[in-house]
Amino acid sequence: MGIVAPSFWRRDVPLPTISGVFLLHDAIDEAGDAAEGLLARIADAVRRDLHATSGSTLKRLRGPWDGRAFRVRWGRLRATVSVVPAEDGAAQVFVHQVASRDEIYESNAFWARLDRFHRDLWVPNRGLRVPPEQAGYHHVPGHVLPGGSDASMDVSVEPVLSEHQFRLLNAIVPFPESWGVGDAVVVIGKGPPGSGKTIAAIDAARRAVETCHYSVLLLAPTARLRAHYEDALRGAGIPAASVSDGYKRAFEGIDLIWVGETGEFFMTLADVQATRVERERLLDEWWSQVLEDSTVRPWASRNPPVRESRFARLLDAVLEDPSGLDVNEKDALDTNDAPLYELVREFRSRPKWVGVATELRTRLGLKLRSEIAGTATTRLQGTEFCRGTLLVIVDETQDLVHGEWKALIDWCAARCRGGAATRLTLIGDENQRISPTSFSWAEVKRHCADAFKSTTPPLDEWELPGSFRLSRKIAALANELFDPSITQDGKFRHVERADPADLPQTGEVRVVVVPGAARAVVKALRRFDAAPAGPTRLRVITDALQAEGWTEEPDSRADVLPPRAIKGLEFGSLVVVEPLGGRGAHLSYGEATVAYTSLTRAIEDLLCVLTPAEWSVVRGRWAGLGVSVEELDGAPASVVRLEELFRGLAGATDAAEQALVEEEKLAGLLDRLPSSGSTWEAGRWLRDVGLPAKRLVGLGRSEQLARDYGGRLRRKWLDGPARGSIREAFDRGDWRDAVGMLILLGEHAAAVDVVERWAPDDDEQVLAEACERVLSLAGATQRTVMGFRRTLGVRPEAESASLLRVGVAVLAHQLVQSAELPAFAGGKSVD
Repeated sequence: MGIVAPSFWRRDVPLPTISGVFLLHDAIDEAGDAAEGLLARIADAVRRDLHATSGSTLKRLRGPWDGRAFRVRWGRLRATVSVVPAEDGAAQVFVHQVASRDEIYESNAFWARLDRFHRDLWVPNRGLRVPPEQAGYHHVPGHVLPGGSDASMDVSVEPVLSEHQFRLLNAIVPFPESWGVGDAVVVIGKGPPGSGKTIAAIDAARRAVETCHYSVLLLAPTARLRAHYEDALRGAGIPAASVSDGYKRAFEGIDLIWVGETGEFFMTLADVQATRVERERLLDEWWSQVLEDSTVRPWASRNPPVRESRFARLLDAVLEDPSGLDVNEKDALDTNDAPLYELVREFRSRPKWVGVATELRTRLGLKLRSEIAGTATTRLQGTEFCRGTLLVIVDETQDLVHGEWKALIDWCAARCRGGAATRLTLIGDENQRISPTSFSWAEVKRHCADAFKSTTPPLDEWELPGSFRLSRKIAALANELFDPSITQDGKFRHVERADPADLPQTGEVRVVVVPGAARAVVKALRRFDAAPAGPTRLRVITDALQAEGWTEEPDSRADVLPPRAIKGLEFGSLVVVEPLGGRGAHLSYGEATVAYTSLTRAIEDLLCVLTPAEWSVVRGRWAGLGVSVEELDGAPASVVRLEELFRGLAGATDAAEQALVEEEKLAGLLDRLPSSGSTWEAGRWLRDVGLPAKRLVGLGRSEQLARDYGGRLRRKWLDGPARGSIREAFDRGDWRDAVGMLILLGEHAAAVDVVERWAPDDDEQVLAEACERVLSLAGATQRTVMGFRRTLGVRPEAESASLLRVGVAVLAHQLVQSAELPAFAGGKSVD
């Protein structure tokens, strides 16, 4: 993914020294007249320490080249580069190959030269086996630009694809530029966390447009992942259009990438006149009304999980199409959510209850996901969607309901029958689902066979090993969780995981064993928060702290995330508490997978806090892996020691990373938000939900908050307490808290009003643009309310509904005064 260099360079930081830039003799002719300018910019990028930058914006390849190999992009040129240390500690830059973006992938030199350098010539901690000239590399003098110039403005450093990623890329978009008769039509790309599935998908989309001139439809399940694709493509200089802006053009042979959310794509096809957030709000309203029906209420009282939002989302997927209710015993999420499936089956077995739900759904105009997918399936069979050459890439396929992935496969088959060149790529991992509906690649392959009416469908399946982001010790610890001595007997799925021997030996891994681990961690976190410190934060993954009384305070520097709210996140340092559930029992496959995912969120430094019972299960496999082990006795000194370790792991974070963390917290809370509750429960939920919303506002993410979560708190039992919380926020002068809560209530106009009046004027233009984008997400009524606010000059605390009535009354008075009474007499009430 392209990264603009200057965003990481600070003029007050000493720049690294480069002892030499070396160009392979074979690459001299490849570079031609562009060699001098390209080499100067490569050297300047390295001199600015860009190759060592970490974080969400630059991901180094952690594979067979020990994180030292890069692909450098400058204009339309690409170069493969290795950055290695010289004897004096300075950087040496070796350029292996230069080619255009269209040619560098298909050249055998791409892999051969990198492998030759890192396997045959370069020895870690020892250097080159032979002098550079003898190895075929020419020293290029005069390559470093003087005085920290800004010539690297056009340089971006990108990770080189691994061999497995490269093969998947060629399977998705093969060379030559036309697809042969024997090529696969459906490509399945599987892989565990960090295996590079998304990187391969982005490169495939880029190649399809730049080299092959295909149209590309790229679908992702969440707004966050969609934005990630858009940013990556924008960084590569490739324009991406939104599906919602006119998806039909994607099927007319235009070589452009169309990016959208999967749900948005299907809703557009089904002519659903609502945004995704509006539909989610309608879904919550529908289910709360169902639960209030006298025939359903007693059952809901006996089964609290049915009052949570995630239960309504499960019904959304399977109420009309129960094919997603089959529990896959080898699947982590299915194992955990089997009780939810049973409750859904019970609800579906009661005709009266289903009748009540259907009647209310019809009255509200709500269509379920399976219904939307069914309508979309019919639309996609039409001739208007069966034209042009099209590559469809679907990321996180495991989060689609059965009707959705079946619709895409059927569409692909229909296009092929109509002679429209088509390739469908389904990327995902069964064990990373966030949607509680059973998913299996085996079912996908069976449906492919049915759709293409062949026992040997045109299907190609690839599995990526993971993870390239891990250190050797973390991978070793995580892999051992699946050893037969740790797991229970039962059904297991074979998954390719990273070989620790192929990963870099970086970072520190420590295991601390302490009685009552969760309770000790809560006490240590409170000490950690109480101690004076700079802007550092500690990341903790666990499900165990809430039972021990942990609540996050507004000024807390610890981010505690449940294992199921960490999808796609990764941290340089991390604390994992009781990953085995605190018990001494052996793990089911699902439990082992959740623990594996928790441990592999850490890139380099990991602290794993276990109970003695957990340690008794893993000791035999972990003790010999070279990790540091401390066994504490649970005395007060144990808490002090934990707090000391926490301080060592806490680190600085950027706004982008922290925003991702807060979004995951907010999404997890809203998924568990009940449909009803007491006033005391309302206060607790509003406090918990309001904190990440407030932080997102403070991080400048008001637009994302409005787009992805606006109106999610609009429920009768929360309305009064929420407005009380907003009044308290105004009394405290806490405008960020008020804005976050107003957006969650869907009061976008009031939120913008508060921002315009109370936010600091650090950058008025940026602030104004952000406010306009938030307001554009609110619809015509909210924009009208904003006009009333600005015209009438009311206090920002004024409720939008009341303000709308006042505004209408003012307009009515003006109409009467202007002698338009006859035309006005047929009006309607605003209530």
